Amino acid sequence: MEGRLAALAELLDDASRRTAFNFACVLVACDGDIADAELGVLGDIAEVFAIPEEEAQDRFHRIAKQVAEVTGR
Repeated sequence: MEGRLAALAELLDDASRRTAFNFACVLVACDGDIADAELGVLGDIAEVFAIPEEEAQDRFHRIAKQVAEVTGR
């Protein structure tokens, strides 16, 4: 998977990498059951996409909260 992420990181500009990360966050949060393995994948994505850990965590928490408000989960 890291190879695929690295290839995407080369193709995407900074804003597009962050948009892709946000989309991954939505997918993780949408069922309301956030597994450690899913968080690990988000961490891998953030690392390869050069998104600082604190920023990635803030993005995930903000998005997860928004998803919960919309879905009621």
